[in-house]
Amino acid sequence: MEFKKLTDTITIPVIGLGTWTIGGGDEADTTYDDEDISAIRAAIKLGITHIDTAESYAHGHTEELVGRAIGGFDRKACLSLRRFHRSI
Repeated sequence: MEFKKLTDTITIPVIGLGTWTIGGGDEADTTYDDEDISAIRAAIKLGITHIDTAESYAHGHTEELVGRAIGGFDRKACLSLRRFHRSI
C-alpha cells in the first residue's frame, strides 16, 4: 500500500474507503448492514485506514455502521473524514 504524508504526524494510504452507498445512500436502509460492516472491517484488515463519511449519508445511518465496524480496532490507526451538510 502506498502512503502519503498528510501532516507531520499523519500518513494515510492513497486509497480510502468511500461510504456514500453504505447504509442506503440517500435514505437509510438496514437490509445490508451486516454485509456493509463486514466490508468496512475487511478494508481495514487490508490496510485501509482512511474512511470517508458524512452525517448526511443515509441520514446518519452510514456513520452508525462505520462506528460499529471500527469497534475493536485501534482507533488511532483509523482516520475518519467527515463532511458536514448545511441546509440552505
